[in-house]
Amino acid sequence: MMPHVLYRRKRQQQQQQQQPPQRRRRATIHCVTQTVDLIGRLPILSPECWVTRYVGLPDLCDKGNFARLARSCQDLCEPGEWDFIPDTWVLPEQAEAVRSLFGSKSGTFIVKPEDGSHGNGIFLVQGLRELDIKMSTRREKTAVVQRYIDKPLLLGGMKFDLRLYVCLAGGSSQRPPRVFVCREGLARFCTQAYEEPNSRNMHRSMAHLTNYSLNKRSEHFEHGGETIEAVFDPQSSASKRPLTAVLKQIEAEFPEFDRRGFYDRIAELARTTTAALAPVLVSYFRGVGGDGPMPCMHLLGFDVMLDRNFKLHLLELNNSPSLCVEEALALEIGDPRLEGRVARLFGRSREKDGKVCYCTDLEQPHLHRTALVDFVVKATVVGGAFRLLDQLARGVEWPQVKEFISVDVANHRLYFLLQSAERLFARSGGAQKAFTSLALRRTFEPLCQVSNARLEKHDLDAISVRCRGSSYVSQDRGVKPEPLRLFDFLDVLRRVGARAFPGESPAGAIERALAAVEPG
Repeated sequence: MMPHVLYRRKRQQQQQQQQPPQRRRRATIHCVTQTVDLIGRLPILSPECWVTRYVGLPDLCDKGNFARLARSCQDLCEPGEWDFIPDTWVLPEQAEAVRSLFGSKSGTFIVKPEDGSHGNGIFLVQGLRELDIKMSTRREKTAVVQRYIDKPLLLGGMKFDLRLYVCLAGGSSQRPPRVFVCREGLARFCTQAYEEPNSRNMHRSMAHLTNYSLNKRSEHFEHGGETIEAVFDPQSSASKRPLTAVLKQIEAEFPEFDRRGFYDRIAELARTTTAALAPVLVSYFRGVGGDGPMPCMHLLGFDVMLDRNFKLHLLELNNSPSLCVEEALALEIGDPRLEGRVARLFGRSREKDGKVCYCTDLEQPHLHRTALVDFVVKATVVGGAFRLLDQLARGVEWPQVKEFISVDVANHRLYFLLQSAERLFARSGGAQKAFTSLALRRTFEPLCQVSNARLEKHDLDAISVRCRGSSYVSQDRGVKPEPLRLFDFLDVLRRVGARAFPGESPAGAIERALAAVEPG
């Protein structure tokens, strides 16, 4: 039986009882890793408690789904507002567009599995034949094709990206989650010197891909310092460094770099992105029987890269950024701790606390230890987020923690538009009914009457046929991806608005269409 059905039954049983359900009195943060655990916690949470997950957020952060929804929202915002997203296509649904792209433009493209992680399955291509050959060897044919950033900002000749942490908290059908961007984060460096990609060097993954899970296996990986001073040393060349330390290094090497402007652009990037996500989270929450404020919080990982002009590029959203503070330290041949252990290289269980380990973190024997750079950065992120939650639980309207920047999403035009579209989507029957001819005729009948015959009922029948299918997928076993169909419904509104109000911008036409069909 689906978890949300169990949740609804639990709620019904509680409502039928004469005595209200017993609630926890202590403010608690419930840490969960699975949606089914989240749904199980919802009935027993008191108003002061939080659970560390939003229903539906894993699906929103899926590479393919995020590319689709970003594409759906771009023409609804001011020109250039989504320029932080590199040109992106999703296979196989945009296969023809990708084929024509290779025929008309040169350049390098990076191909990522739609549901991949840790850098697995990523490759670079510069031609259609390369793409066809490499895709033919894959079991899964779904992938995201993205224009490769071939002129990244370098430090010490090395390419790097930035892991930024964004805290989401609360939210409801009336207001979006509160959004806070942490000033601290991580910079992850490649371990081979960067050269612009060509046929001779595209195979050098550790020069082109910044993923820590790949580069930690390199013999050139440089571990961070073992003291606070060493971690934040402005001369550090470690392969993983604190964001604030790297920003100082950039300022030293590039005097024209503006750190305050960097944080302003990060905040705006987080604002626009969250404005697109927030109304869908409400729909997911309602779908599992939730009502009222969402007692949820979440730490998202925003992986971004700076190019040589200091422009920000959002590479992907990470639904579950690692909070691990451990690293594996390879042992060299001849190390006395390896004596008598060579015969046990395989099949040995993992050991920690300074003991020799043969787990899959590294190919060679290694030790596990606390990585101070991870500990310092992640303690700052988690500790600051918990202090924000404490202030919110105590009713502080504008919580402040010095390590975080508060971001205003509630006044974003895209949020208002999607919030209104989500209400109409739910009122029209949601994913099950909203796309039928009958539902579209019922929903948009007032618009047919006020648009001077520019929109007729047979137009709605044609739109129904075009928009019944969906490309959105779910990687979360706990829920169905039906709330993601809000963006398919947005396409319905776009088509209806364009027909009824020719000459209007897409956002203006949708707003007028929504105003015409709003009750009362």
